[in-house]
Amino acid sequence: MTARLLVERKEYSVEACILDKDGTVLGFDHWVEVMQMRARRLGRTLQLHPQHRQALQRFVTQDGQDNTTTPMAVTTLPRDQAEAAVSEYLQHLAGVPPAQARAAVHETFAEVDRVFPFAKHLRPTPGAERFLQQAREFGVRTALVTHDGRAAAQRHIEALGWSDLVHTIIGVDDMETRKPDPSGVLLACRMLDVDPGRCLMSGDTVADVGAGRAAGCRPVVGLLSGTGTPAELVDADHIVPDLTALSFL
Repeated sequence: MTARLLVERKEYSVEACILDKDGTVLGFDHWVEVMQMRARRLGRTLQLHPQHRQALQRFVTQDGQDNTTTPMAVTTLPRDQAEAAVSEYLQHLAGVPPAQARAAVHETFAEVDRVFPFAKHLRPTPGAERFLQQAREFGVRTALVTHDGRAAAQRHIEALGWSDLVHTIIGVDDMETRKPDPSGVLLACRMLDVDPGRCLMSGDTVADVGAGRAAGCRPVVGLLSGTGTPAELVDADHIVPDLTALSFL
């Protein structure tokens, strides 16, 4: 169904909405707790020295600046990059052999995905739930395209009680190449059976904006609710604080 979407007093006709997940519909608060649990379990699994365990806790929950290959906070990295950063840090920190480090990190990340109490820690960004509810009311289909794994993203949506608000989830494991490559967005459009030109793409990073642009989505909306800055999101049709700035008519 076609609906009128209002963004900064400009109207668009849309049939579907594609959204990033973290920083767009979900805040980053829970990732600190998730990464701390992962670090604790890695410390036990690899039998790290207490000093190394403490250093790993600091690395995964702070800025990672003692590892020059990780220029941004580990908690905000895409899933595969976060696993790679932690694996490299374990090799650098405690001399864990590369293959052992990679396997332990991958298995521990997946295990924590299964057992972490997301319902207790997840926080929607301002306006996210209202926007998804309104999209459903207007018959507009929705999809998430995220650099998190699809199974993990599905658990997050279920924990929030949003299963009936999100029609499709495309995870990093479904994409040929990560955003800003448009493959994930185009796959979501095919799953939703909608032309990209009739679809909103919204996210909080330059990769989200680039993917939406490359896919031909209209409009492409950059959000300041995550890690992106106005300078980074400049190629978007609109840059707004969060999803409260979008509404259906």
